[in-house]
Amino acid sequence: WEEEVPGTNAFDRKTAHRLYQQLIAPLLPTLAGKTHLFVAGGGALSRLPFSILVSAAPEGADDDAAALRDTRWLADDFALIHLPSVQT
Repeated sequence: WEEEVPGTNAFDRKTAHRLYQQLIAPLLPTLAGKTHLFVAGGGALSRLPFSILVSAAPEGADDDAAALRDTRWLADDFALIHLPSVQT
């Protein structure tokens, strides 16, 4: 991890943004005007905290506190409600 991401406390925002682009961005036309997003992920997605997905291309270093504060997170765009399953 430390070889790929600078610093010992760095968060890989580029990967979080790529996940956002693959999982959420294709749904944005459907989500237009919505303020709440219900998430019921199965399998590996059930363990993904969707709030840490980065909704805008990250700028600055991943281990820079100021860059992290300026990052646009999915949780900035929607109130996220995680459900254990669709049936719930």
